[in-house]
Amino acid sequence: MKIIIISHVPLTGTYGAATSLRNHINLLLKHPEFEFNVIEQLGYHHGPKVHVSYKISRVSWLLPITGNYDGYFGGYLREIYYYVRRKIAFLIFNNLCKRLIALRPDVIHLNSLVLADVACWLRSDKRFDQVRIIASVREVLSSDLLHSEVESIRFIDNYICIDNATKDSLLQHTQVNPSDVVIQQNPFIVPDVSWSRDHEFKNRFKCIFAIAGAITEDKGVLDVLRAFLSVNLKDSALLIVGGAKGNYSKEVKKICRTSSNVFYLGEIPDLCASGFFNTIDVVIRGDRSFRTGRTVYEAIYSGSIAILPCISDEYLNDDEISLVLNNILFYLPNDLKSLERAMDSSRSLVLSGKERVSYVDARCDYYIEAYRDLYSA
Repeated sequence: MKIIIISHVPLTGTYGAATSLRNHINLLLKHPEFEFNVIEQLGYHHGPKVHVSYKISRVSWLLPITGNYDGYFGGYLREIYYYVRRKIAFLIFNNLCKRLIALRPDVIHLNSLVLADVACWLRSDKRFDQVRIIASVREVLSSDLLHSEVESIRFIDNYICIDNATKDSLLQHTQVNPSDVVIQQNPFIVPDVSWSRDHEFKNRFKCIFAIAGAITEDKGVLDVLRAFLSVNLKDSALLIVGGAKGNYSKEVKKICRTSSNVFYLGEIPDLCASGFFNTIDVVIRGDRSFRTGRTVYEAIYSGSIAILPCISDEYLNDDEISLVLNNILFYLPNDLKSLERAMDSSRSLVLSGKERVSYVDARCDYYIEAYRDLYSA
């Protein structure tokens, strides 16, 4: 089966979508029935490049990107930039179609719904009538989607949501057929290796907290940082990992410089493969609502505890979370006192000698079988 993956980020990227794509291909390449080609976004790379250990056909191309997700901050200049890119991408799209047809794919897999225009353009070409188009849904969609953005999304045949939040927003804002939507968590490969700075922190602190991802306001990094300092866990450390730009990140870095147990580490290429999650004890999300995400599951499947924002029992809608509830503590969103209590409780669990249990192997086997079904549907 020939599968072409069209990705809004390069395969060598640092963040979650690129890591998920690398792991996805790595797992499925173990089965000879799958053949992959990757078309990746041209000229789009944040942070250091990650080495790809397997050989695979990759081509960089100018692809249309749409800011159709919640948390997208456009701005006048950025909107113009994306508009121009989309226009240019459309002008050269016929050349991409020729390349795709020559590969004779069975399935075209979009790595994100920000590439929905690709589905729209492909469906206008009769040569792709017999080719299934599926998409990974990694983002919670914007509540004010344009009609044209909704229409582009509806040209996709099947939608693979990474969690319940992305599924709910897709159904709510696009009214696609629910039978075309499934939830399939990101793939996780957690190597049994030690992080290069493991001893540096393990020898100094009894409990290591972490927050990982882009250092932006919507991630609530400052709230997590302030709650950690307020609860005053002298025997614990907070590690902050991720790309940082703008005034918000400057405030985060300023506080880190004046604290003896809060550390900003910058970006770590291929965070999971580095062994980072085998070192930390607790990962925290500071969002304004219930979210999981790749780093949370990488930490949980490595045996760490996760602290997540949650109102009432909304986590019950997430089937993945229900399997690992023993490794999760919840707090009320935007409630620093509630977050402080969760931090203190998680530290007590770590110091009590709570056993670390890895769920990775079973999870990988399940993922492979699920995608065998999805690709051959």
